[in-house]
Amino acid sequence: MKEFDRKNEIRKKRIQLLVLIMIGALACTWDVMADNPNTPDNATIRIAIFQMAPEVGNFTANHATIEKAIDVSSEQEADWFITPELAESGYEFTDYVRPDQLPEFPSPWFKTLGEISRDKNITLFIGFPERLRSTYYNAVAVIDRDGNLSGIYQKNDIIPSKNENWATLGNARTLEVDGHTVGYYICADVVNQSITNTYIANDVKIMLSSAAWYPDPRMGPEEYWENVTAISGVPLVIANTVGKKGKIDFTHAESGVYQDGKPVYLVPESEQVIAFMDWNYLTGEITPAEKTERV
Repeated sequence: MKEFDRKNEIRKKRIQLLVLIMIGALACTWDVMADNPNTPDNATIRIAIFQMAPEVGNFTANHATIEKAIDVSSEQEADWFITPELAESGYEFTDYVRPDQLPEFPSPWFKTLGEISRDKNITLFIGFPERLRSTYYNAVAVIDRDGNLSGIYQKNDIIPSKNENWATLGNARTLEVDGHTVGYYICADVVNQSITNTYIANDVKIMLSSAAWYPDPRMGPEEYWENVTAISGVPLVIANTVGKKGKIDFTHAESGVYQDGKPVYLVPESEQVIAFMDWNYLTGEITPAEKTERV
């Protein structure tokens, strides 16, 4: 009887040891998955689309609005924050400010944005009028999570009008953002097939657009957004201008996401709001968060 009890006790201890080993192995596996950014559960980037109504020519007011929107986006755990075309100045800023009155890039405000991005751990895509001495570009600056200016995209398809004639044709190139190759468009750049072909050749997984594009049956923009996503096979996320702060009425302009040649999400409000998208960069799936935030 004593021998039986002894063997039974040994058996229990072995079982307990095996259970502890299994628990330890599971815990290690969980830690590896939690730390690995390339597992499906950790492969999501939250994108904040700032559908903004800039104050035309009022840089100070727009700075404050953009900074507030970054704060709101950070509270919603956004990883990327995208503004419309010329968000800093408003699309029609030359009615109030001459290009030669712009500060040289990078201006002190971009240093402030670098501090904000580092503090909030968020990557920023800021539409602004870029001045390099006596040359001017309609541009988007990329400020990474460390607060560094990591890229500049300059508009390539300039609309022949007083609102854009101040700008020089830009670089229209892919951007490297948080380890991802990103295709970018500023508004009418989506019409340029060669830009899209470059993105396809570079195997981009997502495309972003800063726009100031009001709906007009003669010039889109829907069919162009449909086209670039149909031929590329990757999603396009658009942050568009909204409202009527200048002569152009952007009230019914649309922001959102297109994929596979059709809209998968359009911001429901025709006012200044932030919408949030979750992009899984392993599966390519992009889904909207449940709510928008007003600014």
